[in-house]
Amino acid sequence: MTDQQVFRLPQRTSIHDLQVYREDVPIPSSNEVLIKIKNVALNYRDFAVATGKYPFPVKNDVVPVSDLSGKVVSVGTGVDDFAEGDTVIASFDLKTLYGAIRDWHHSLGGCYDGVLRQYIALPASAVVKVPAETQLSFAQLSALVCTGTTAWNALYGNNPLKPGQTVLLLGNSEVSHERHAMC
Repeated sequence: MTDQQVFRLPQRTSIHDLQVYREDVPIPSSNEVLIKIKNVALNYRDFAVATGKYPFPVKNDVVPVSDLSGKVVSVGTGVDDFAEGDTVIASFDLKTLYGAIRDWHHSLGGCYDGVLRQYIALPASAVVKVPAETQLSFAQLSALVCTGTTAWNALYGNNPLKPGQTVLLLGNSEVSHERHAMC
């Protein structure tokens, strides 16, 4: 395992700008986890990045896409919460593990190379272990990250809720709830 396929956007005017490269598989540093990516979830944000419409910073020649599910291949010497074979997902923003996003400079597929590749080394602090007994597929797991980020962003993002506003939450096709913001 010395190289991998990596997809990059050398320019960002169309989804057709995507180019395939051969690059080294990263070696995890002492606090990182090396993940073999099994599935990625594509979102509107990925389209916006590829077409130059994303309103936040994006690095040049970026590897796009932020949401993954995969298997741990190896761990750095300082990592003791993960082991080879663990199923994992990763945080969208590598520095914001809870609460409000401080800035937009630490997101995968934005200022950091994303997950449209075969392997990625990520800080262990930004990786979440999936319980071994899960019944979710890799496709379902990769979609969880955007689901949570979208829900948070809808409530607290660029236009946060204000006292008295109403929110409709839909749990599934059979149940819906109305809640009032209590800010």
